[in-house]
Amino acid sequence: MTYSRTMLGILVVTYSLLYFHEILTDDKNQKNPLRDATFWVVTALFFFYLCSTLTISLWNYLVINKAYFGNVLMKIYAFILYSMYIAGFLLHKNYLRLEKPL
Repeated sequence: MTYSRTMLGILVVTYSLLYFHEILTDDKNQKNPLRDATFWVVTALFFFYLCSTLTISLWNYLVINKAYFGNVLMKIYAFILYSMYIAGFLLHKNYLRLEKPL
């Protein structure tokens, strides 16, 4: 694992946490975050980079102990990442279009 990949993982997780904090503390936000594609994309990135960074950090320990499920875990993380992308784009509701009168 390189230092740049580790830094990328830390920054993405930190910015994702800042986004979640903004959602939780914003009084003006009346939108349902589950109907917003941005929420799903940020959640997917948060989960993927948090889990994959921890898995890659422990990779040498897993190899020494003859546990070769690291590749399987990375594939599962990638599957969840792309599933959340698809869910975000399918569940997205355009609020600007709904507010216009007919």
